[in-house]
Amino acid sequence: MSDLPPNDPRLEEAGASDESLLAAHEKLLGRKPDDGAHYKLLPLVLLFVFSGLIFYAGTYLNRYTAHYDAAVFDENGHSASGAQAAVAADPMVLGKRSYEQVCVTCHQSEGQGVPGVYPPLAGSEWVNGAEERVIRIVLYGLKGVVHVKGTEYNAAAMPAVGKVAGSGYNWSDDKIAAVLTYVRGSFGNTSKAITAEQVAAVHAKEGDRKEWSEDELKKIPDNAKSGPNEAKKTPEEAKKSPDEAKKSPDEAKKSPDEGRKSPDEAKKTPEENKTPAEPKKTP
Repeated sequence: MSDLPPNDPRLEEAGASDESLLAAHEKLLGRKPDDGAHYKLLPLVLLFVFSGLIFYAGTYLNRYTAHYDAAVFDENGHSASGAQAAVAADPMVLGKRSYEQVCVTCHQSEGQGVPGVYPPLAGSEWVNGAEERVIRIVLYGLKGVVHVKGTEYNAAAMPAVGKVAGSGYNWSDDKIAAVLTYVRGSFGNTSKAITAEQVAAVHAKEGDRKEWSEDELKKIPDNAKSGPNEAKKTPEEAKKSPDEAKKSPDEAKKSPDEGRKSPDEAKKTPEENKTPAEPKKTP
């Protein structure tokens, strides 16, 4: 037995040490010994990220859910703070949009019209003339022959765009006023703006009627004014001057001489106003 070499495989091996056993177990379990007390940062990063998202979601819901009140999400409900006043649109912006949608087809983008077919708006005496005339043209339409800057046009009629019978557009008074304001302030025109009250006054005065003709429009005076109060005036009242309109019926009956009396004379009674008769002289 003693003659066997020391490295003979038939000899019994010595037992394994504790360190070798622990190393073998760690290798089998797939874990490495944490000698430097190092930790992986990814789990910690994910923990903080999801914690932040949960905190943000809770804050958002607390602020914008309105305590989950059903009335807040009712599309037919009214705001608790009341209806907000509508912001008035710029008539030049609204008028330009309406012009480009409808009017540009005939009168072109620069208001030059089509020679011999559609009259121009640039420098037109109808556009820059009496306000009541141009309002009637757009509101009710224009038919027959029309002369613009000395040229006759009779190819096509101007359609009614207001809320009148036979209109295919049914524009509101605001929309008509806006497009007239745009046309009167563009293409080299410098006339003043048209208001929705003026359009409404003409509409109330004329009612529901057919298109206008050139001869009918020429009968409207150049200084005609349209407004809420003007539409209610009778022809006789419209002829009166502003000073005469303020007078009462009794004051209107006074003669011009009576109107020149001083305040002291105005207070006298008819008897006091009479001059005493001169006594007759004796021969």
